[in-house]
Amino acid sequence: MFKLRTSDPSFLRNVLDSISSLVTEGTFKLSPTGMKLIAMDPAGAAMVILNINNTAFDSFEASDTLMTINLDLLLKILKRARPEDILVMEILDEENKLKILFQGNSVRNFLLPLIEPLDSEQSIPPLEFGCTLNITSKLFKDVVTDASMISEAAVFEASEKGFEMSSEGNSQGFHMLLNKETKGFSFEGVGRSRYGIDYLERMLKPSSFSDDLTIKFSTDYPVQLEYRVEDKLSLKFVLAPRTELD
Repeated sequence: MFKLRTSDPSFLRNVLDSISSLVTEGTFKLSPTGMKLIAMDPAGAAMVILNINNTAFDSFEASDTLMTINLDLLLKILKRARPEDILVMEILDEENKLKILFQGNSVRNFLLPLIEPLDSEQSIPPLEFGCTLNITSKLFKDVVTDASMISEAAVFEASEKGFEMSSEGNSQGFHMLLNKETKGFSFEGVGRSRYGIDYLERMLKPSSFSDDLTIKFSTDYPVQLEYRVEDKLSLKFVLAPRTELD
């Protein structure tokens, strides 16, 4: 059993849009407390860990069950919502379909078939990070955009000086330093690692609805970006490091 109702369809649309460049289908783990999605991108370089609380919606009912769906198709439908629409989503068990209903000046409904769940459930690998950065998502987005003008990879380095991010390529270079004097920024720990900018850029969309970003990494180790919206969601991206030869 699953049914939700919200007067703000744009919230769910924006959340799914923020992961759409990494995953196109996935399995939601539904429970009375909310919805959880763990998915890998096709290349196996990045993981999405999404938790949406039941308090993010006007009403939410769910039993412990799995819902596997084509996220691309669901997102296309959610983009058809009008500002005045109320969104209702529910599983039709007998038909094995997800019903998406818009109630506004007219009543429109769509049906999407549910997909057979994957044979094995995705699990979150145990990760221990040496560095933690608290930064505004918009500031991080600006820095990644700057670095993307120079190279396809960026180096993250945390030290007693602060957090440095740099990129080099074709005799060009970019360098940025954030320290304890930087407004809206704090950090702890030391480490140095390199990550693909193409993936980092795909992980910037949540800055449109969340300004609260925590970044964790270690030397030559995956990086985790966590966006939060109080009482509504936690969205984490985990990205594998790039070697100097990549």
